[in-house]
Amino acid sequence: MPHRDRTPPQRAVIHLDRLRDNLTAARRLLAPGVRVWAVVKADGYGHGAMAVARTLERAGADGLVVAGTGEGMALRRTGIRLPILALDPPMEDEVSDLVQSGLTATVTSLAEALPLSTCARALNRRVPVHVRIDTGLAGLGAAPDDAVELLAQLRLLDGLRVEGLFTHLASPYSGSPADITAELALFDRVVAEATAHGLRPPLVHALSSPGVMRAPQATYDMVRLGSLLYGIHMVETGPDPFVPVMEVTARVVRVMDLPPGARLGYRAGVAAPSPMRAALVAFGFSDGAFLHAYHNGAILLRGRRVPLVGDPFMSALLADVSALPEVEAGDEAILIGCQGGEILTVEEVASACGLRASAILMLGPRVAREYNAIPTPAVAPLAIPAE
Repeated sequence: MPHRDRTPPQRAVIHLDRLRDNLTAARRLLAPGVRVWAVVKADGYGHGAMAVARTLERAGADGLVVAGTGEGMALRRTGIRLPILALDPPMEDEVSDLVQSGLTATVTSLAEALPLSTCARALNRRVPVHVRIDTGLAGLGAAPDDAVELLAQLRLLDGLRVEGLFTHLASPYSGSPADITAELALFDRVVAEATAHGLRPPLVHALSSPGVMRAPQATYDMVRLGSLLYGIHMVETGPDPFVPVMEVTARVVRVMDLPPGARLGYRAGVAAPSPMRAALVAFGFSDGAFLHAYHNGAILLRGRRVPLVGDPFMSALLADVSALPEVEAGDEAILIGCQGGEILTVEEVASACGLRASAILMLGPRVAREYNAIPTPAVAPLAIPAE
């Protein structure tokens, strides 16, 4: 019986050793004692939250960050024991789940804190909370002028432990150094006022990945690292030690010789301008929605760049392989990654699509995620100091 390749047609190969190494590289950039809480929201930036969280816990991350209560509960069900900060304040029907799952809550007002306090008292628990301050990002957080009063009110609520004070800086993503300085000055004022009133929590944090690279002076007590851990660069900062964790591949389904005028998609007028040898690749917009905006895109085949043509189909795309007559069905195509001497980075693809780099790897359910196993010894996370 002939051998059949059982490799899935669409794959995301995730190198957990690189993830671990990126965490190590981040620690080397930070001052001693600065905690690293790894952001694993949105299914670990598309890498698979469970595998990513388990790897980072074993590699010594100090905590994890998710978007909401549901993501945090899912990680708890897999046995993750690290502190988990949910960035979205819990909805009323999520409060009990958050408290019982041992998650860390974000609070931006007294109204959000009161249900947490009531539930925690009923369950005889203390919920760690981080107070978010808005320094200029879509009104997400308490007003800076209200911060001290809010911190004082929270200290009086039974069942809560005010563990953190934070903001999410917008300026490092696209602003000038002056913008970054101004936004940091606003948060510094809040921290100074909290300190003067004896209300500074043990964990103050402001930086996500772009901030770590563009405002390293503001690491405070901890940083929230997301994109850099996955080797995704949201801003240009020059050479750094962070390497891509994921590669995206697909297989050629068939190769066709098309005559001039052959239609290359559903839209009228999208046709082959001349005789073309085309490869049909098993990766469509259901696998990567970015393909809708990937104009003048390319993939790698046999170590060469080949242009995409026409419009992507739901489950496939077309590439012009006229210059590579040796391409055949079953060949591996690279959408993100290296082949031969060529490379297609997630940043390059994002730029061509006009999208944020972190959006590219949010892949569809057909794409099989494959992980390399690494024997990483468990490392105890740093203890959070008591108030």
